[in-house]
Amino acid sequence: MTIRCGYTTALRDGYAFPMALAAIVVVSLIIGVAAVQVQRGMESYARQEEDFDRNVLAISADQTFLYHALTSPMASRGVEIGGLSATDRLIGRTVADPESVTLLRANGEPRLYAGDMVVRYLDQQSFFNAAVLGIEGRDARMTALGIPEIRQAALGAALADYQDDDDLRRPGGAERAAYADPDMPPNRPLISPLEICQVAGWAREDICTDHNRLLLLTMNRGTRQINARLAGMPMLRLLTGTVEDAEEAAQDYRDGFLVDFAGIDWPELDPMTDILSAPTSATGQFAVIVHDRPARHAWISVYTLTPESVRAPFSLAYRYRIGGEYVRDVLGMTADESIQPLPEAGR
Repeated sequence: MTIRCGYTTALRDGYAFPMALAAIVVVSLIIGVAAVQVQRGMESYARQEEDFDRNVLAISADQTFLYHALTSPMASRGVEIGGLSATDRLIGRTVADPESVTLLRANGEPRLYAGDMVVRYLDQQSFFNAAVLGIEGRDARMTALGIPEIRQAALGAALADYQDDDDLRRPGGAERAAYADPDMPPNRPLISPLEICQVAGWAREDICTDHNRLLLLTMNRGTRQINARLAGMPMLRLLTGTVEDAEEAAQDYRDGFLVDFAGIDWPELDPMTDILSAPTSATGQFAVIVHDRPARHAWISVYTLTPESVRAPFSLAYRYRIGGEYVRDVLGMTADESIQPLPEAGR
């Protein structure tokens, strides 16, 4: 008699092949998923690299404009590259060669930088002053921004309460009880236009649903009056209703056929409330907008001239990346559209 110890393992016919096939399929899936992840990672890296290059180019364009603003005289309509500076006048030069002067208009006229980026220079008078909207009650600027007249006085009072240095609530305004945050309101001036949407009641208004549009239309500035001759496409698009009408109005202002907002049916934006609010020539507070031609990628920087500072002749108030439909609508340009170049620094 034979005694067999241990275990005997038998493979059934036709069972080993499906197991091997399943293993191959699993390995193939793992390899496929890994390949997709690697491809996505490479694409993400490429996008990040492209985005970095765009950002560097945008900053370079921005700084090139600042160089011209620092080294060239600021005239009534903008920066005159090649014009007479204060130093030129001190040494006796009184006339500049007109053919050597390049005017960078303060109304957002496009200039091409490095063949890829569009640079626009906009004076503060092409923006509504965000800090004073509605503070005096009904306000044509708020009407232009789409805020109903019935809401303007209350919103203006809340904005004033947000910025003043006391805890006394104005009629219709908002002090600490109106905010969930115990540190609100801060009782200081607005830092950027976007802060207006933190004021009680403002977040419900249409102007706060698109921060990109808000940044193109408002600014924290020293005066409240806007200047039709320095109005850019964002403001003219808002007031005329269409890009086509805005472009026509911009050309008419450039040619001198229009001189005020009454020419585009907004006479209520023209009256002066005081001598400090009168429209003036280009000033020391302005915005620089840099974008690619279709305006899918865009940045806005707001600067204030600080001549008392040797190290920092310009003070940056804020810089934001912007985008969206309104930005593309008012800033976008076609590939074949002719654009004059931004002169290089040092020329």
